[in-house]
Amino acid sequence: MQTVLELQRLGFRLWLDGTNIKYEHRGTAKPDAATIKPLVAELKANKAEAVKYLSVEDGERQLASHGWCAMASGVLGETVILVRDEGVLVPDRYRDAVRYTLDELTTLTTSPKVSVEGLRWIHEVKKVFTGATVSKGGT
Repeated sequence: MQTVLELQRLGFRLWLDGTNIKYEHRGTAKPDAATIKPLVAELKANKAEAVKYLSVEDGERQLASHGWCAMASGVLGETVILVRDEGVLVPDRYRDAVRYTLDELTTLTTSPKVSVEGLRWIHEVKKVFTGATVSKGGT
């Protein structure tokens, strides 16, 4: 999202606190209010899009630094855990959440893509058979 990128370019750090967008200036020069006010207004006007953008950005950062991230899935209606690989440990508060490795995510999102109903079915199987993995069908 251009507004987020522009604020970051101007030295702002943006993050999510639940569904609230927080920001602080970390640049060296004091930001010009005439430049910042319209950007903040645009951010507020497009909050849903900004939250979605920051969620992905936060998830990518968390995945890169800790090997895992928690993401709310609108399709599945619950939080799922993405892990770099099966050996990654996640905090106890997520012990009951279904985990997907990056390899599984690649399998699910490459051609042929899994349908929404297929994804829901796979997710239910992973819930019942803890530790089950998703792989391409074959011989």
